[in-house]
Amino acid sequence: MENNSLFSRKVIIVTGAASGIGRQIARSFHSCSGTIIGCDRDAQGLETAMGEMRARGGECHARVLDLRDAMAVNALADEVFRTFGRIDILVNCAGICSGTSIADMTEDEWDTTLAVNLKGLFFLSRAVARVLILQKSGRIINISSLAGFTGGIMSNAAYSASKAAVTCTTKNFAKYLASYNVTVNEVAPGTAQTLMSEAFLGDRLYDFVGKIPLGRLCQPSDVAAAVLFLASDSAAFITGQTLHVDGGMYT
Repeated sequence: MENNSLFSRKVIIVTGAASGIGRQIARSFHSCSGTIIGCDRDAQGLETAMGEMRARGGECHARVLDLRDAMAVNALADEVFRTFGRIDILVNCAGICSGTSIADMTEDEWDTTLAVNLKGLFFLSRAVARVLILQKSGRIINISSLAGFTGGIMSNAAYSASKAAVTCTTKNFAKYLASYNVTVNEVAPGTAQTLMSEAFLGDRLYDFVGKIPLGRLCQPSDVAAAVLFLASDSAAFITGQTLHVDGGMYT
């Protein structure tokens, strides 16, 4: 484990921690001595990710969670608070996306996308906020997307709409929690090299490189670095903001 105690004794919930950006965020906090509660629907992938971190020392815990289930979301926040006596940071990273066109979008896919990307984020943030209000401290960091600002290029309409709504939800929570010394911000990645992107874009993923001023795809580590900054004391006076991590695509 890295000799870095930046987040020592901090209890950190990360959703979408089984793979991609969420996994890297959890790993980065763990490397800074944070106590990690990694959440995902993918039980096998989640246990693999958490197992790799445990092997390096420190504390991390896997919790299988379906964000579409509001009762399960509330139960998770309650369990973490009972177990650790506090929650310091929530990172809402879990999200789903496909390349389904407007013409082919089904009602079920629309509802599922918004349930995971928006509904789950709202109810978990609300449940965690109850703890942060009592503590009068804490951070919530949401992972939105460039697609929420541009409407997307190859991502579907449900994904773009859900991520635009995440931005408004971020601002709403930031205002609601400001008087309790709790900050709420978001990181908006551009086109990222993740399994989710590769699944619906295939080789077309690399067509985006020419559209990115810095000349490469966003990596999960780029997003993790931004999240750790917003979670740190250096960002104590920043709230309700979007940090774009897109290599200059949204300018």
